[in-house]
Amino acid sequence: MINIGLIGFGFIGRIHYSCYSNLSKVKIFSICDEDIERLKNRKDIQGNINIEQNIADFSSIKKTTIPDEIFKDPQIQIVDLCIPTFLHCKYTIKAAESGKHVFCEKPMARNIKEAQKMIDACKSNGTKLMIGHVLRFWMEYLFLKNAIQSVRYGNLISIVFTRLSPTPKWSKNNWFLNSKLGGEAILDLHIHDVDAALWLLGKPKLIFAQGKIKKSIGKGINYVVANYLYENGPACTLEGGWIIEGNFPFTMEFLATFENATILYDSRNKPTLCVYEKDKQPVYPNIPVENAYQKEIEYFLNCIEKNKNVEESTPETSLEALKFVYYEKFSIKKGKTIKIK
Repeated sequence: MINIGLIGFGFIGRIHYSCYSNLSKVKIFSICDEDIERLKNRKDIQGNINIEQNIADFSSIKKTTIPDEIFKDPQIQIVDLCIPTFLHCKYTIKAAESGKHVFCEKPMARNIKEAQKMIDACKSNGTKLMIGHVLRFWMEYLFLKNAIQSVRYGNLISIVFTRLSPTPKWSKNNWFLNSKLGGEAILDLHIHDVDAALWLLGKPKLIFAQGKIKKSIGKGINYVVANYLYENGPACTLEGGWIIEGNFPFTMEFLATFENATILYDSRNKPTLCVYEKDKQPVYPNIPVENAYQKEIEYFLNCIEKNKNVEESTPETSLEALKFVYYEKFSIKKGKTIKIK
């Protein structure tokens, strides 16, 4: 039995709780949140996607508002961090120094320096670290990966990744809207698609990005359109932001055009995935209904159980995604194309 110490019991923490609750080989040993109200079985915790939160009676689970109680508990093997970005580095280091493995939500950290400290701490203490870049386990993105690698529709010509969300006003003390704390759309939201592009296509040769700051929702970059330029590769555009208004729903989408087909994934549609193949009627592939959050957690647990290296969503690839966000920010600031070495 593997004991889990879950720190952060907001929206994503409750999703992780549900995932662990589905497994017999692990036990949620302790839950920590500095807001004591969140440690109650509330139904009003908000987020930007509709994922079932199976919060049953957890009165028997140890609860605390003091993170150090998790780090110092010798019965806990894994610390799961579902906390604001500005705490990722500090708490990962504390967990590693306590000999505990760490699963940490994305983005990895506020900056490259912090992310490297996280990697170094886990390596020096012999603990495993995985960052929750969940698109690597999302069935529609895995379908796209297979289509690219198999060349079943010919070569990929162009791809557009889109991720748009209402302004996240549900975070504690509105930290999402404070760029100094890691709260800006280019880092917290858009990094999903940055990681996906690097995972599916590799590193581009050049980047050009444009961004907007909507001051009413914070001083960070709230909206970004980035173009990744690949040598002899597809045209690639990434769009993301928190600036949409009204009742416009959270949207994640990719539009991938191959030589002989176009694949559209749109989270607003049912079914979500459609293949428009040349000279054929549209096809809606039979995609298994699987919880990507469940799959990534099971993957990490398997690495712990079998003492295997984390090879999917590694700390190094997560650091790389963070670097590319900063390349984009530099391009926005300077108004010029950035050459990637």
